[in-house]
Amino acid sequence: MGGNLSKGIMSNCITDFQALKEFNIVSHPGLAPKIQEVIWSFPPNGWIKVNSDGAARGSSGHASVGAFFVTQVDE
Repeated sequence: MGGNLSKGIMSNCITDFQALKEFNIVSHPGLAPKIQEVIWSFPPNGWIKVNSDGAARGSSGHASVGAFFVTQVDE
């Protein structure tokens, strides 16, 4: 197939990998993202820390978000 001649890089999506495998097309996945360790710490007294994350699938309007709030607790 013509896809086997392509030198382009694809997104690393499992459904893409599965579809290409079904047609015996060689894929060229992109490089893995850089992973960086982050140390989380409690906020100072009197502060509230908000950690949040969100995701959207294209521009279809389907999206999700989550958050949690943390405050320092004196012992």
